[in-house]
Amino acid sequence: MCLTKLNDLKYFCSIRDNDVAMLLVNRLCMIIQASDSALIKNYCHFIINLTQSGTNMSGRTYSTCKKWILQGLEFATPESRKPILLALKNIIEIGPLDVICQDMMSLLEDKGFLRTLVTQRNSELTEINLLAINCIEAFILNVEQNNITITPKLKMIIKELIYSTALSSLEKDNCNQLYYYNITCSCLRILRYLVLNKLLNEDPNSIGEICGLIQSSMFYGISGYSNLKPKLLRPALLNIPERIGPPLHSRNIQSTTKLRMKKATNKSTLNNSYEATVMNKFSSDSETSDTEIISPDRASSRVRIEAIYLLHTIIHEIPCRDMFGYWSQIIVDTSGVHTRALVTLINNEPVSKLRQLELGTLAEAIHGARTFLAYAEESDHSTFLTFFGAVSIMIRELHNALSLLLRTEKNVAVIIHALKCVTALIHATPYARLKPQLAVKLIPYCKIYISHTDPTIRVAALSVFEALSSIDKCTPEILSILNEKCKKTFIRNEVLTFTMQSVTINNHDPDVEEVDVADVNKCLYKNEECKSADYEKSCDIDICFLLQICLNNISNKMVQVPVRLQSLKLLGALINDDMQHLVFNHIELTTQHLIEASQEAEPQVALHSCRVIEKISSRCPADLSLKELVLIKLWNMIYEPIISLTQSPHTNLREVACDCLGTIKNEIFSQLSSNKSIVIITKLLGAVKDEESAVRAASLRALGMLVTLPIIEENTEFIINLIDIVCLALEDDNLGVRIKAAWALANLSDCLIKHTNNNDMEPLPLESYLKNLYRVSVKAARDNNKVKCNVLRGVGNIIHLCKDVETLIDVSEGLQALISCATTGNDMKVRWNACRSLGFIMSYAPESILPPDWRDKIFPALCDLICHSPNFKVRTNAAWALAACNFYGKYVPFLWKSIVMALDNSQHVPNFVEYPHREALVQQLCLALGHVAARTNLSDLQILWPEIKDHVQDVAIHIKHFQERVLPEKTDEFMAAKLQMKTYVEIASTSNERKIAEILSDLFELTN
Repeated sequence: MCLTKLNDLKYFCSIRDNDVAMLLVNRLCMIIQASDSALIKNYCHFIINLTQSGTNMSGRTYSTCKKWILQGLEFATPESRKPILLALKNIIEIGPLDVICQDMMSLLEDKGFLRTLVTQRNSELTEINLLAINCIEAFILNVEQNNITITPKLKMIIKELIYSTALSSLEKDNCNQLYYYNITCSCLRILRYLVLNKLLNEDPNSIGEICGLIQSSMFYGISGYSNLKPKLLRPALLNIPERIGPPLHSRNIQSTTKLRMKKATNKSTLNNSYEATVMNKFSSDSETSDTEIISPDRASSRVRIEAIYLLHTIIHEIPCRDMFGYWSQIIVDTSGVHTRALVTLINNEPVSKLRQLELGTLAEAIHGARTFLAYAEESDHSTFLTFFGAVSIMIRELHNALSLLLRTEKNVAVIIHALKCVTALIHATPYARLKPQLAVKLIPYCKIYISHTDPTIRVAALSVFEALSSIDKCTPEILSILNEKCKKTFIRNEVLTFTMQSVTINNHDPDVEEVDVADVNKCLYKNEECKSADYEKSCDIDICFLLQICLNNISNKMVQVPVRLQSLKLLGALINDDMQHLVFNHIELTTQHLIEASQEAEPQVALHSCRVIEKISSRCPADLSLKELVLIKLWNMIYEPIISLTQSPHTNLREVACDCLGTIKNEIFSQLSSNKSIVIITKLLGAVKDEESAVRAASLRALGMLVTLPIIEENTEFIINLIDIVCLALEDDNLGVRIKAAWALANLSDCLIKHTNNNDMEPLPLESYLKNLYRVSVKAARDNNKVKCNVLRGVGNIIHLCKDVETLIDVSEGLQALISCATTGNDMKVRWNACRSLGFIMSYAPESILPPDWRDKIFPALCDLICHSPNFKVRTNAAWALAACNFYGKYVPFLWKSIVMALDNSQHVPNFVEYPHREALVQQLCLALGHVAARTNLSDLQILWPEIKDHVQDVAIHIKHFQERVLPEKTDEFMAAKLQMKTYVEIASTSNERKIAEILSDLFELTN
């Protein structure tokens, strides 16, 4: 009776005296025996109330309570085990994991009592089985919430036990479905936790088992699909290369997905009937269990939810290549009508919330598989189905399924997810390799939502067209879709949609009088003609409908900000090489709308408008006759607004204003008045001192672009100012600023060389500036890799300039920095830029500036690179550097040996991604060999011959292949080498030298 009263208390707040509660727990554990069923039930209820009220049960009290529960499980009656299992579940949730892990291992081993309760069944699963599985789930949830890794052995024990239980529950059709639903959901959740706990890393064979379980359970309760016993799925063999390095549009999805899964799982766990009712009444206390209240349709939908959650986790946790092996079985199955794949499920799912989840999972699957979907190709002449053909069938099935869904779907949230899925599919589809009419079937169902009243749908629909505009190779089919002209009827419908939207928004206001829909329609149609006429005055019927929609959205301040921003992103995507005429044919209208938007108070709209202006300015029409005209129109309109934005209080607007100024072309800058050009330079020079690092970096980038303009080369004052600015910026605390400063230094050094070589220009006082430039550039060559890869070009240029000044500068430190960057480090761009700089220095009288032992430092380093560098572009640039020198001294035999070895090593491709660069490497090695041969002395022949005589035939094959492919003007070195060897044949003093020269002469014989 006392326990019953205790249980009737309200436990919504924590207990004040925790010690008294713990003492009571200890006493009751000693008093209550396993044979007293009534006391066991009430005491378990009391334990659950304590744990869920937040009472701190730890140390000896926790051990005593846990020991009593475990003894009760072993000796209590079957009916008493239900409340004991519920108490055990709550104890596991709050207990210390080091102790619980040991207990779970003993409970789940072959003769463990909890394992016995999970597997114990006669003909069907019971409530005892469900409660035992819930205890395992509570343990896994505790582990996941505390971010603890359990032992691989315990993972495998749990996985095998749960997998066998799930098999038993899914292969039954008409047993006690009330428990089967919950048992299946718990099993799927536990497997999901195990996958998040890196189960598949330790047991890769589990992937096929879990995928088979997903394939069976995700159609649980779908009309027309009977329960199917899960089977082991085996992945398809993919004999295709995988992209090395970070994936495209990479993002950190693991942590966010894991957190999202945790939240979703917690929500699902709270929905569990036994947790929802434990504070009020046990399921065994009532005549009707909580699960009996849930309809079978809703219960079966829970199974599908957990199956999709598990699939979503699998997609993120296993490598993309491994996941794609299961695509044909679990994502897109093209073998028949009643296939059990995710794409089929989406169009058969009766619950809208599940369709959203399934579409989100499909979008993630497409995003992960885009590397492999890019191999799709359709052919009419194939006698068998190739892998590329199979992938193309998958893509076509995806297009068909999504077009069917968009054609029939009415739920707004589902439509949004479907449009996002279409966007992911377009990004992954190689339309140029597939037969036409693929996009035409899908895009019309997306186009109808482009002026929908719901702003989220409009954003998603605009994203579809942004993806379509951003594809690498634009096909005539896609170009025709994007180039569709704007029609008056379409404009009129859009006006009507906007008006309906405003009415809908106003109707949500509680202070607005309710309006009859019929009256609204009459009013709309009455005013439609005049409203459409106003729109048509501002609309060019020759304009494509996408551009018109974007301009309307941008200029209409009543449109929601996300819609306007997405319209700006779409407008930027339309400025593509294959379709830029869509915008440039209406450049004045477009620019006018963008300028108006750039002056708005909404900073994001202004920012994105300026970004589009920047892109328009940098992407000129290919037609040179239109190029200058378009640019003049553009800059006449944007000059004043962009200049005013350099003084904006918003950092990002000042930054984008600098970016815009940096895109100005030489044709325009030369036509500007002196006042305007001075204003541009002054604004950029002033922005270098901005408080915000982003603005400083943008201004340095713009100055680095301006210094490349031919007209700027004559502006001596600007160049001198830029030297001072770059030297200061290279010592900035911000890495981004130093990166842009290094890039500006490289361009500045190029300009200095051009200026020095041009005798018609006023000479620069380089003696006053080169020392400082050399100092900061060498220091930057030891900075971050992103700084190095830009500044190394400047280091080479500055060392080259030092030979023309009277002031003596010791360049040993700079030379050593270049050699170090070329031979060490993991950034290959740094290494090949260092090679290019070394070659540039050696190409112009290196003896006049480099230390006497420069050959001893440079040649061994470059020869090692051409033979052993893992990156073929580094090898190619090292070979180019060797061919840039005109005198090799004692290193001629060594260079012959190294180049011949490099040609031999080029046959061994270290990585598939290097294969496209192999041809360029062999060509450059052949050119380098011809260059060295033309500068070989007669005395070198007998020294080099022992090193190369066994490889002459192989070298001859490379040279013949090179001559067949190279342009004739690139064979001058071969002609010089052949003439040199012919001369040696005639003047050689020994027969051995004569024979060697004759063989080498034949080596460079030109083929017709």
